[in-house]
Amino acid sequence: NFEDSFEDNIEAMTEEMANVRTGRIATAMRSMQYNDLQVTEGQVIGFVDDEITIAASTPQEVLPRLLEGMDITGCEILTAYYGDSIDWAEAEELFAPIRSQYPNLEVEVICGGQPHYQYLISAE
Repeated sequence: NFEDSFEDNIEAMTEEMANVRTGRIATAMRSMQYNDLQVTEGQVIGFVDDEITIAASTPQEVLPRLLEGMDITGCEILTAYYGDSIDWAEAEELFAPIRSQYPNLEVEVICGGQPHYQYLISAE
């Protein structure tokens, strides 16, 4: 807020950080067991915050379950940063159904260029 002081903006932003939900989508580099989840090398895996919660064959299978785990109900903005192995059209195609499913959610798809994660996602 340009009308507030720097200190007031820092305080407001710090309070809002607690409301940001994060998710990541990557490819499993090895097979493993995590809690009750069996992961096979090469599967697409989803993290809610820092915990692996989903393993499936495709990002299309992982994304809806990941967003459910992130509990994005009530969020206003979802930002997806796609990695260096993904192109814009592919990212847009993945997130198109999300725009339809959550019409009140502003969905931004941005090139993040990260090497290890297909997608880094934040919702606030």
